[in-house]
Amino acid sequence: MNVPFFSRRRKAVVLALLAAAFAALAQAAPPSHPFILFQPSELPAVRAKVQKGWIKAAFARMKGQADAFMDVPTNPYPLEGPAGGRATAGRVLNVRLNTLALTGYILEDARYLDKAVQILEAAVTQLGVDDFYKFNEHLAVADAAHAYAVAYDWLFPHLTPGQRQLVQNEVEQFGQWLYHDSNNGGGFGRYDPVPLSCNHNAVHHGALGLCALVLGDKPEWLSWAQKYTLGYYEYARDATGYNYEGIGYYGYGELGATTFSAAFKKAGGPDLLAKVEKNRYVSEYVLRQLQPWGGSVIALNDSPDRLHAASGLMYKAVATQDRVALWTWLKLLGAEGDKTYGMPDPYLGGGCSGPYTILFADPNLQPLSPQDAKLPLGMFFARGTGTFRSSWNDDAAMAVFTCGFDQHRGHNHKDENSFAFSAFGESFAIDPPGQLWETRSHNAILIDSTGQGRQIGGYDNFGVMLDQKELPHGWYMKGDARDVYRHATELEKASRQFLFIPAETPYIVLADDIQKAHGDGEYSWLLHTELAHEIRFDAPQRFTIVGRSGAACRVQLLHPTEGLAIAEVDQTGQNIKIRGREYRYSRHSRLLATKWTGRNPRFVAILAAAPQAAALPEVTQAVDADTVTLTIVMPHGVTDTVTVTRDRLTHSRITK
Repeated sequence: MNVPFFSRRRKAVVLALLAAAFAALAQAAPPSHPFILFQPSELPAVRAKVQKGWIKAAFARMKGQADAFMDVPTNPYPLEGPAGGRATAGRVLNVRLNTLALTGYILEDARYLDKAVQILEAAVTQLGVDDFYKFNEHLAVADAAHAYAVAYDWLFPHLTPGQRQLVQNEVEQFGQWLYHDSNNGGGFGRYDPVPLSCNHNAVHHGALGLCALVLGDKPEWLSWAQKYTLGYYEYARDATGYNYEGIGYYGYGELGATTFSAAFKKAGGPDLLAKVEKNRYVSEYVLRQLQPWGGSVIALNDSPDRLHAASGLMYKAVATQDRVALWTWLKLLGAEGDKTYGMPDPYLGGGCSGPYTILFADPNLQPLSPQDAKLPLGMFFARGTGTFRSSWNDDAAMAVFTCGFDQHRGHNHKDENSFAFSAFGESFAIDPPGQLWETRSHNAILIDSTGQGRQIGGYDNFGVMLDQKELPHGWYMKGDARDVYRHATELEKASRQFLFIPAETPYIVLADDIQKAHGDGEYSWLLHTELAHEIRFDAPQRFTIVGRSGAACRVQLLHPTEGLAIAEVDQTGQNIKIRGREYRYSRHSRLLATKWTGRNPRFVAILAAAPQAAALPEVTQAVDADTVTLTIVMPHGVTDTVTVTRDRLTHSRITK
């Protein structure tokens, strides 16, 4: 058989052609260095700012990651980072390349730069667009395009002419795929508020814009990226800056949009961030989700309780010289927060945050606490969420209530009329982090063992915020979730009233008014708390949650007065499959629930917290027709009265 001879001959021809091509490239005029994000003349200033303060600590963490990346093999190049999968391969590549490159420039150490070049060449020669598409469709393609575009720029002086051409070709292929996909039926090329509001839009078109900037001859790509990035800024958040998808997807979307916007502005383009006024308010959205003790957030919608990709928030803080935004960033990610500086170990799939943060950081910008800035303790967001706290101290109480519109529906949880409550360093009523979207994973109500659902023949229905106001001693909200219980087609009412009083012993009062038009129903009142908490039952309708610090929260169901008992639900073996991944409920929370059967339960409950159980207030109630009156006697000489009717909650206080 002549196949081996033919194979050797064909190989020889291919090698000869490659040799001729590389010889021609070596003689050709080299492409110009695009210089996006920083110029060589700016490196001395970057080296200076990493010598002190929080930026020094952030750089030390980045250098630690760069040192670990020196051991990444290149033959073959490993796609996955620790604790990640192939879906995040492009993001991992971006982290490795940028971290090594910027560390090498700051330390003036060619070893890091040489390693980055080796990884870049290995990835380009071993993988293509089709490979990344198989990993995670257009998102993985965009992640890789982002990585290749920035690496081509940052490593340009350290690439041979042949390597430059190789990477330039890759950037062009990936950019062409993104542009074609967006122009020819790709879901995130549709100029409509729903896809525009999604992180996918920002990641896809931010990467396209970066490819256009480094290539320099793709005006149609640049125009398209600009249009869709502005669309993301316009529709991803409400008028008050609230990001619909949740804080994790906010960070990932901003990684694409902000990196492109910063590079575009540096190249002489318009300031895309400044074009949309609501961008100025996004940092307050993050602040208002931040737990009082820092390091984590209330995880509303599809979100972890951390912000992995944090460079977008840093860029906004510096661009607007927002000192409170810098305080927020440091309280969440710095020495007083989770200490990752936006570079979590071992997970790399959140995206390239560290190097961009170092570049964007301003050593002259000093943090300012919300207390010193005299910011109010509560805020109502336009989309129907309120967040409130008793102070800006670490031991403050914090309460959140949500019922309203979400622009992007793919990451919208079925959590209308749900709440969360933290105090004295403990999360007592939690919104479990992650993709547990259904109502049973939130502090809400089930009707006939079923939660809120999607519109018949459509996508989502949403709750409506009926009322919200600041009171002399707290905050009040009232949400209507009637339209989201799609299985209960004859539901007349599904409202919940929420009252938060930030007293020395802070408390929440909840009042539900739910009723079918005909017949009885089974109604379940739900509360989730952390796995590590202790739960002590002392009455059928009352229990106390005790945290690791000894701080306690008493939960008391006050109405109906009969036929009501609350107990912990054994979640062992109860799972849900979401996007191909199976979640075990028992790994995310402890669930307390009650079931009541009848026409109109009108649940009334109170959650009160104290530094220890002995300091919890005494609560009694009186029921007269449609009115429930609560008396809350606190240990420090304060007595509150809360009157609950179907229409409103009223609060008054007597101080001795």
